[in-house]
Parts: sequence; C-alpha cells; structure tokens
Amino acid sequence: MSPAELEEFILRKNARTDTWDSSVSDKTPADIEGPVIQDYHERAKQTGRIDFAYKSKEDTLKRLGMLKNGALTNAAAVFFSGAPLLEVQMAIFAGTERLTFNDIQRKDGSVQQLAAIAEKYIRNNIRWRVVFDGSLQRNEIPEIPMDAVREAIINSFCHKDYKSSQNNTISIYSNRVEIYNPGKFPDGLAPEDFIAGDELSVKRNPLLAQLMYYVKDIESFGTGLKRITDECDIAGVKVEFRMMKLGFAVVFYRPDISASDGDINKGNASQNKSIEQVTPTDIPDTPTDALDTPTVTPTDAPNTPTDTPTDNSNIDKILSYCQEPRSRTEIQQFVGLKDKMHFLEKYLKPLLDSGLLIMTFPDKPNSKNQKYVRADKNG
Repeated sequence: MSPAELEEFILRKNARTDTWDSSVSDKTPADIEGPVIQDYHERAKQTGRIDFAYKSKEDTLKRLGMLKNGALTNAAAVFFSGAPLLEVQMAIFAGTERLTFNDIQRKDGSVQQLAAIAEKYIRNNIRWRVVFDGSLQRNEIPEIPMDAVREAIINSFCHKDYKSSQNNTISIYSNRVEIYNPGKFPDGLAPEDFIAGDELSVKRNPLLAQLMYYVKDIESFGTGLKRITDECDIAGVKVEFRMMKLGFAVVFYRPDISASDGDINKGNASQNKSIEQVTPTDIPDTPTDALDTPTVTPTDAPNTPTDTPTDNSNIDKILSYCQEPRSRTEIQQFVGLKDKMHFLEKYLKPLLDSGLLIMTFPDKPNSKNQKYVRADKNG
C-alpha cells in the first residue's frame, strides 16, 4: 500500500469508533453562551426524540454523549459554540463565472448560527415572484424552493470535513446558486444511490448528525439528497450534485429571466393569476422555525392586510388544530401544504394579524421554539 492508501484504510477501519466529531475538543460547557443548551433541549423534547427533563447544561450534554471528562466533544463544540475559525464564506457574482463579484461576506459562529446565516443570505439574494390568485393575500414564491436550500445547507455542515482548512461556501451566480462543503463524497457511491433510496447513510460526523436529528434539522439519515431532488422536481427547478476532488456541491439552477413570462412562470397563466416579479427587499420577515439569526427588517415590506383570510376550510382546520400550541411545520403538514412561503403568506400571517392565532413567544417572533395557539386558548 502507498502511504495514502494506508491512511485511507486506517480511516475506514476506525470510522465507526474513532470519528473526528467524537474526539475531545479544547472547549468546555463554559464556552457555550447563554441558554443555548436549554433552548436546544426544549426543541429536541418537542420533537419527541429525547424524553429526559432539563436539569443543567452539563447534564444535558452528558446525556447526549457530548461531554467527556468535563470537555466538549468536537461535535458539541462546532454545533453549540463554534470551533476556532469555523466560518462560512458567501458571495454574489456578476455573471456565470467566479470573476467579478457584487458582494462578498465571511461570517464565523457555531454550526447552528452559520446554517441560519447562509439560508438568510440566499433567501435575500434570489428572485421572488408574487402571484395574485384573486384573494386578498400575496402568494410569494422563490425561484428556488427554500426547503431544498435549507436541506442542502444543513447537509453541507453535517458532512463537512472539519479537519480541512477550507470553508463552506455559498456562491450566487446569475444562473445558479452553489452550496459547497469541503467533504468528499463516499468512495464507490454516487448521489443517485441515495436519491433512489438504495443506500444507507454514510456519516462522516455521526455525533453531529445525531444532534441535528434530535431537533429535526435532518429528518432521517441518508434522505437529504432525495428530499432536495423531490422539492426541486415539484418546483420545476433543475438541481445538480457535483462530486469534486476535495468536496461536494449542490447546484440549483435559476430560471432564465430573459425568457417570456409564460416560460418563467409555467402553469400560472392557465389559472388566470396575475404575476409580478419582486426584489428581496419586498419580502417581509415572517415568523419561522429557523434557527435564531439577527433579524433584518426590510425597508420596502408591504402592508399586510388585517382581514381574516377567506379560505374557511383550511382556516377552520388550523384553528381547531391549534387548540394546543403547534409549530409552523406541524400546522403546515396538518393542512397538507408543501410551499412554506404560500402557507406563511396565505394562512399564518393573516391569522396572526387578525388576532385569531397568537405566538407562544411574542417577544421573539423568530425563535426556533416558536409555536402558535388559538387566542381564546391562551388562558
């Protein structure tokens, strides 16, 4: 064996018992600021994926297998506090090549923080369209499905090679959005193997994946690429998975704005819907279940109608379902709606504005623990 082949053999042999994320870091629970662990514990308990009561930061970390001899595992260090120089680099390029850029940013933080920052950067820098379907509400649709984008971002941190000096990157071109992580795809496998559902997950960072699984950042192991593909198929968006020498990239292709409106918004014309293009500043901040990230208030946010929404069938279902506090995801799944922005704009925001639903954390509208309950059921 060559030295490289020998190293690869040893890594494979120890993959199940001696992963990077299970090793002890130089951080302690004191390096995790504020109520981060308690908030995480509450989220995980709400999903039903852990069942023990919160006692202390140290107790939760120990029960999760993230504390060894008083020190955090690498998984806990990057997920909750951010390892030294854990960064994401984000850029907007003027054309289709990595030449002239219109914006470039570099952010550091924990995996939780960086995933939220990366999602928001893409959300605010892609095109959206508004479909008026005859109701009082604006139906705002992104050119790339945001659920697929978030899945790709979470996967990029889950499968990153944290020993690499490279950063995760977000690159927005005129014709595509690329989400890259420095972590080679498993040898002998291809993305199609996982999209078809024929292969089990190969976890580079199993403890980190477990932390994400407890709070439903990932739904189940090995399904991420299939979920991305399915969301893009529904939206009619082309997605490509690139296996690179030093990493892996998910590429979402943006629609050609030089095409006719009928091509860009295929299917809408036949439904007699009026369509207008909007810029990112037209997109209002709405309560989500995303991880906490600094809130930016759009300068051109539209006035939201305060009338009660008119789709009585779904409205009645939502109000009945929310006699107990429910998360955004739970409500959306209950009424069977796939498009998150459509659900937020047509149902959740109008119900909140009309006072029929209220937030369980009204002072923190973007809290990851946010739930919604009928106003007359809140004491």
